[in-house]
Amino acid sequence: MKKFLKPALLILIAAGSFIVPAMADDTIAISSGSRLFEDLPLFAPWTNTSNPAALSTFSMANLNMAQVGYSHKKDDIRLYIQPESTSSLYAETKGYMKLGKLSLSGSFGYENDQYEGLMYNSTMMFNSLNPYIIGDTIPDTQIKEGFDLTGQVSMRISERLSVAVGADYNAAIGSKQKDPRNKNNITSLRITPGMIYDLGKLKLGLSGSVFTSSNEISFSVEGNYKRDLFILQGLGYYKDEPEITYYSELYSGTGYSAGIQASYETGTLINTAEFVFNSLKEEARSGSSYRLIDGIATTNSLIFSDMLRIGSGGAYHTISLNGALSGMSGDEVLQRLYPVRKPTYSYDSLATVSWIEDKHLISDVRVNAGYRYTTLEGKSDIKRDIGGNIAFGYYSSGHYPLQTYGEMETMDLTLSAFINRVYNSGNTRITPGAEVSYRKNMGSSLSFKEQAQSVPEMVYSDFDALKTDLARGRVSVRIEKFLGGRTVKSLYFLPRFDYVYAINEATETMTGYFIDASLGLTF
Repeated sequence: MKKFLKPALLILIAAGSFIVPAMADDTIAISSGSRLFEDLPLFAPWTNTSNPAALSTFSMANLNMAQVGYSHKKDDIRLYIQPESTSSLYAETKGYMKLGKLSLSGSFGYENDQYEGLMYNSTMMFNSLNPYIIGDTIPDTQIKEGFDLTGQVSMRISERLSVAVGADYNAAIGSKQKDPRNKNNITSLRITPGMIYDLGKLKLGLSGSVFTSSNEISFSVEGNYKRDLFILQGLGYYKDEPEITYYSELYSGTGYSAGIQASYETGTLINTAEFVFNSLKEEARSGSSYRLIDGIATTNSLIFSDMLRIGSGGAYHTISLNGALSGMSGDEVLQRLYPVRKPTYSYDSLATVSWIEDKHLISDVRVNAGYRYTTLEGKSDIKRDIGGNIAFGYYSSGHYPLQTYGEMETMDLTLSAFINRVYNSGNTRITPGAEVSYRKNMGSSLSFKEQAQSVPEMVYSDFDALKTDLARGRVSVRIEKFLGGRTVKSLYFLPRFDYVYAINEATETMTGYFIDASLGLTF
């Protein structure tokens, strides 16, 4: 934690600097209130990229928001190592400001999460491709409390060149109050420099980042008995640590990314594209001073996006294409510490029993194409949003050699449509919205050999969740009262509800829902 304290304080100072008064020329009106934070990529397309110098591509008056909220998710359609239900209390603030040639943005967020119905996973990592997850089979409430800090500073060096740097810092602690009880200490830091060179109609950008993360877990048993732990190795296979009274595990990650961006603008047309390569290596370690390697997961991803916006007569036509191609290769490692005793001293000697490269392989491909038609009132007040998306997904998880273990594959296609409509009544703006989607499985296969150290129900449950057809619906309404004050500009309330239904041949009905409500203000 101490090595991250200084950059965290610097980010906090940048985030808190929004309370300092400053003047800026308006090129984007802010009468749209809190929704502008979500719609800014429509009005300033470079903010849809990962380049922090995007802050210098637009100008607007200072705008800040603060909100508190509560969310609850209950899901039968999930991976086996994900929680059955999650409840969250959160608070966050974020904003934009301009100081001469400097453009700044920042945010601070706090979150308190409770996870229920969670087994085989004590890491509080639920979306990682890392298969080397440690956990137990004693379900109980797991609690995670943490905060996030982000900051970006961009400076226009000349008429053509802008440079910037961004930072993201996250810290959290977690615990379970039932044996074997785990305590988690989680931190991560990402530093992202970037630059944009303006050639007139053509803009070119470069960005990159370095990333480090740590998740240190300590287990203890306070009762008069011993408990078992399980280290998953992918596709339901595991090795166990039996009858522990104390145990510790460390997930240490390092990574980097490199991105290139370009945009072309002429008349009412602007096209912005980005390609980013990400690489992350995460090691799971245990033992004295974390000398024993339990597994190494290396994930490489290629992320691309393209957004074409055509404006005419107070309306925008937006066509987007984006996707992510990710591949994980896992090395399975078995090491032991053997005591060596000498006449005057003793020590532990590290021996590698086996080291199998590419023992587990995962491929995850997501491609999405969308269309959005937006009509405006004024410069940046959205009157109506309507559109749709088509998405393709492919996922495979294989534990090799196939003759001994197995492989899972699924492929799906998702169609979705959405609409948002703005209604004004005096100084109050009401924006109801709705979205529907349908995911159709286009093919799936599973080959799996049950063994003594395997969890068959985990594999079959994951396979069912990934291959089932899904129907999903979402409704929301944003109610915002504009106050016209110089300090507080508006107050808003935003409730949302999602419901998903699995259409399958199983006798058991699988559903899920998500509710969220936030209350906030802009200033």
